[in-house]
Amino acid sequence: MAARNSTRLFQTLRKGFSAQSRQIATRPSAARRYGASLAVGTLAAGVGGYGLYTYLKQADISEALQRVMPTVSAAGKPTAQPSVFSQGKNHALYLWIELQPNANAKEVVKACKDLQKMVDQVTDPSMKDEEDEIWAGVGFGTTFFKQAGGKVRQNYTYDHRRGTNGEMPSSPGDVFIHAKCNTPSKLFELAQVFMASLPKDSVKNFEDIYSFVYKNGRDLSGFIDGTENAADDENREKIAVEKESGGSNGFNQPKPFEIVRQSMPFGTLKDGAGLFFIGYSASPDNLNFMLDNMVGAGRDGPHCDDIMRLTKNTKGTYWYFPGAEELAKLG
Repeated sequence: MAARNSTRLFQTLRKGFSAQSRQIATRPSAARRYGASLAVGTLAAGVGGYGLYTYLKQADISEALQRVMPTVSAAGKPTAQPSVFSQGKNHALYLWIELQPNANAKEVVKACKDLQKMVDQVTDPSMKDEEDEIWAGVGFGTTFFKQAGGKVRQNYTYDHRRGTNGEMPSSPGDVFIHAKCNTPSKLFELAQVFMASLPKDSVKNFEDIYSFVYKNGRDLSGFIDGTENAADDENREKIAVEKESGGSNGFNQPKPFEIVRQSMPFGTLKDGAGLFFIGYSASPDNLNFMLDNMVGAGRDGPHCDDIMRLTKNTKGTYWYFPGAEELAKLG
């Protein structure tokens, strides 16, 4: 299973803040490092979330990106979806979908279960190479996952958080697609195919965001996110994936700040740009720990993360990414 973290749109409130000046409240100590910052992103193979951090035009849009996540589990173990702990690509798709209350859950689930077939439709598996291969996964909001017949092992409800320097709103969402590819047109085509596969009139709202690698993997403030990610597939899998299900919302409890980050920049000069944060973890506790500390509600006390002062968080939630075998049993 996998759950994803919330997405947030953080708009920069100030010019030219340096990466070195930002502190992130993600470690259980008073002196915190930014390395584990913005812990609200999509969480694959377990509980996860994704976060949109956009920077206002006043800010220096300097640099951005991050990679992460492999794709298959070792033989004999449940298999995580391809987006969960695979390494990053040059571009990513974040497709956030809110369904109509009367949407046919069974038909929606059918489309979600066919995601890898759609990937093969967009890129012929017999001819793909590292430039056009796609690593994709699908996550679910807690309410819809239950409607789809899924078993929720842990509570991954995303709470609205408030701190002295800003808020982290809780946003509605039912289905989330996270896909990575070096060819952006392939991601656009995948979004087209997936949206067309959903039942007619089943979608209430949706948002498709496309991110990119910027200046050798920096975020728009100039900070290189993801430097504390485990370097090898095996350790990233341990952090992101539940052993029993191939998902991330598992019973194993890694350290509270351990997540696999998948943050990447996005946006345009006209509409604003920022960081779309995604983090995968085997437990929602890891994500809650980080977010609580960011707003001054964690064990670090009333100290808020500086990113809350310099940006605005506009959207966020958790998603659960089932393991491949568990996904196949839904509906």
